[in-house]
Amino acid sequence: MFYLLLAVCSSASIALLFKVAARVGASGSVITTVNYLTAAMCSGAMVLYQGPDLFLPDLSAFLGSLSGKTPEGSMALAIWLGCFTGGLYLVSFLAYQRAIHQSGASLAGMFSKLGILLPMLVSVVAWKEYPTPMKWVGILLALGSIVLCNLGGERKSGGMLWLLLTFLFSGLAEFMTKIYERYGLSDYQNHFLLVIFLVALLLSLRTLVQKRPRWDKFSIFLGVCIGVPNLLCPFFLLRALAALPAAVVFPVYSAGSVAVILLGSLLFFREKLKKTEQAAALLTLCAMVLINL
Repeated sequence: MFYLLLAVCSSASIALLFKVAARVGASGSVITTVNYLTAAMCSGAMVLYQGPDLFLPDLSAFLGSLSGKTPEGSMALAIWLGCFTGGLYLVSFLAYQRAIHQSGASLAGMFSKLGILLPMLVSVVAWKEYPTPMKWVGILLALGSIVLCNLGGERKSGGMLWLLLTFLFSGLAEFMTKIYERYGLSDYQNHFLLVIFLVALLLSLRTLVQKRPRWDKFSIFLGVCIGVPNLLCPFFLLRALAALPAAVVFPVYSAGSVAVILLGSLLFFREKLKKTEQAAALLTLCAMVLINL
């Protein structure tokens, strides 16, 4: 549970830092690219420090990883699955931005958090990771808190497409983390993260070149600050998934992030919580207690 709480705090800090960026008018393109650059450099340092050494396995090792955890299969999974996941990271971020523009931050946030239903349900059906009855109650409370927290959002005409894309890509990105935990060795987890952020960085450079934003020191600073928790978030999530069922991890991860964001908004930005948000925070607390029983 400790790693899950660290993942929650990392996820929430990213959202709170983006809130700071929006208030000061920092460049989103610069922040995105510097964020991925920071995460890639940190994960690269972790690979160099902890090992094992990088190597390029045969493509057949990728399919072989499904039958058992081996160094060759784990490295192949880190490379090929990491490339796909890196693309999902960037695409889900861009879809989320469009969803906010079309439907508002509340609805976009709800659909993004509800994306955890995808890896949660697949884990129950495909891998038989059944929670206990008490944990099921906690899971339902966590899901209810996500919906409750985002009641009252208004959607513009034509915004449903971007909401659904946000739901799909966010859920797929989280699901890739579960797939690696299921079929890859933990020794190669840092390699998986390195490939993810390298691919996301390379793809974000294209957007950066097209927009040609103004580089300022504060945007760069925020990008670095966001990049660190952006790396730690999947890092801790992988460790939480190794210890707890996905049907427990993902709802708590999502609802817990929302609760910490609400608390941070109250403490640092003096944003008063609506009654629905207060109820959502209370539901999240109850959910985390029940899941730990």
